[in-house]
Formats: sequence, C-alpha cells, structure tokens
Amino acid sequence: MQNDQITIYETENGETNIDVKLKNETIWLTQAQITTLF
Repeated sequence: MQNDQITIYETENGETNIDVKLKNETIWLTQAQITTLF
C-alpha cells in the first residue's frame, strides 16, 4: 500500500476495518469512507 492510500475491508465476522497511511499528519477520506468509518 502506498502512503497516500486508504484501504477499507470487511472481516469474515462482519466488522469493518480501515487501514490508513498518514502523510504530513493529514488523513483524506471520501464521503463514502467517512460514512463507513462513522
């Protein structure tokens, strides 16, 4: 995974996980990713 990518995946038990790489202490998410996160 590159430093500027976020990976969202669902585990077998249905939990959502988000892998985040920080760049300059900033995280950028799309609206869909924010919805999944919260």
